[in-house]
Amino acid sequence: MKNIILACFVMQVVMLHAQFGGTSTKKDLETRFLKTKTLVVKTGDDHFDQNLEAGFKKHWTITEYKMVEPDFKIDEKDKSISYVKPFTITVRDSYTEQTYVRYGVFMGGSESTDFLLAADIVLDGFGREGKLIESAYRAGGMAKMMQDFIQLRLDGEPISGSAITRVRYTAGAVYNKRSGEIRKKTLLVDKNQLTQGEYAIGRKQTFSEADFKALYGGKVEFVSTEEVEEAINSGNPEYCYFLPVYSRNKFLFVVDCESGSVLYNGYSVGGMFMTKKDIKALGKAITQ
Repeated sequence: MKNIILACFVMQVVMLHAQFGGTSTKKDLETRFLKTKTLVVKTGDDHFDQNLEAGFKKHWTITEYKMVEPDFKIDEKDKSISYVKPFTITVRDSYTEQTYVRYGVFMGGSESTDFLLAADIVLDGFGREGKLIESAYRAGGMAKMMQDFIQLRLDGEPISGSAITRVRYTAGAVYNKRSGEIRKKTLLVDKNQLTQGEYAIGRKQTFSEADFKALYGGKVEFVSTEEVEEAINSGNPEYCYFLPVYSRNKFLFVVDCESGSVLYNGYSVGGMFMTKKDIKALGKAITQ
């Protein structure tokens, strides 16, 4: 597993890039990535790998790809390939050390000081996805989320930058352009995500189904994780699903089950809980 260690003086810049899926430039993607063959390294977990492979078969069109076994030896200096595998980001300062698990697609040819991350999946490290395989239920949608991010870069969207305002712009003006499509669908909310964990600060935030429904205002169904997974894997056009992700920052995604594309990204700096304000903001976004 790759490990990227960030010194405190570069932490803010790089983490802002990584939170939105990659550090590679548009030029890198055009001149290098599009010419590669993408090697997708299996995890060895049947549940995760089966969903992931089905998702790549359904959604991945941007490069030629091949699924490879966990023990496959990748030549990371080979510029003719790209590869998909887990990695970690470790952030250190004078007082703390924090490590975040990611899952991303890299371009070959990188050196230890020049990692060419094309796109990545942010995991719910402070919630239900402390390990990559714990995200198996949504692995069928990962290929599309990564490919869409790369395509945004290729299309010239200003989706990276060192300023907080640029990242907020990305969530509000790039990903959320299609948020009006959500009201045409039924939002699937995993019941397990309504009760949020207790953390060191001693706070616990719980939503009832009635609370969420009233704050959101659109069509919603409260279902099991298995039902969310089924809707993702079947590409059911009637549904989209709610995906809260608590990592270094907070993301509240809504993802279309049919296309696999992100229709909404409620991004905020920090935070390990969704709030009434977050759900109201989502409800407002679907009316626009």
